[in-house]
Amino acid sequence: MSLAIRLDLQDYASPVVRAVVRGIAPERVNPVVGRSAVNTIRAHLFAANRTRPNALGGTRTNFYASAARGTSFESVGDGAVVSIAQVGIRQRVLGGTIKPKTGKFLTIPVAPQAHGKRAREFGDLEVIFGPGGQPVALATKGTRTLSITQNKAGKIVKRLEGRRGVILFRLVRSVTQRPDPSVLPSETTLQDNIGRDVSAHLNRLVDRASRR
Repeated sequence: MSLAIRLDLQDYASPVVRAVVRGIAPERVNPVVGRSAVNTIRAHLFAANRTRPNALGGTRTNFYASAARGTSFESVGDGAVVSIAQVGIRQRVLGGTIKPKTGKFLTIPVAPQAHGKRAREFGDLEVIFGPGGQPVALATKGTRTLSITQNKAGKIVKRLEGRRGVILFRLVRSVTQRPDPSVLPSETTLQDNIGRDVSAHLNRLVDRASRR
């Protein structure tokens, strides 16, 4: 005597398969991918804010923390687009040459009190001229005056007295920054984290469907 047992696998697998198919539809998986990428980038930028102090010292602008808070995503078609709403972040990542949009010179901060500020925020700056009469810097106005006296021998002595101005900005026609890909997490890190989160998403769907 023989015994035949028929198992209809479709009855067991169909709920799980349907759940997985629904779970990988763009409108379901895109947000998972987008949130994973945003969380990875935010964590990287917050870490950069802690470990990259201002080169000049002075009050911190917390550039990278601001960039982290400005990171978001949007689902588009079969993927997700991540955006970082922070002026200057693209320049730091890709590098390139910067030229003044208005005027002839860029103002490059060289003193702690000038970090994160524009020259027009200071109302007492004067131009410092270099060789050939070319503008080379902006400095606070000093109080130096020419003192003319006569010594015991009757000789006229001239000297400058008072406080010198402090140079705050260097004036340049352009500046070229090197690209710094380390500003953002590596592609491998992004892929690993996104893959982990998508797998966790699918595992949750399978687990829910299996319990029904």
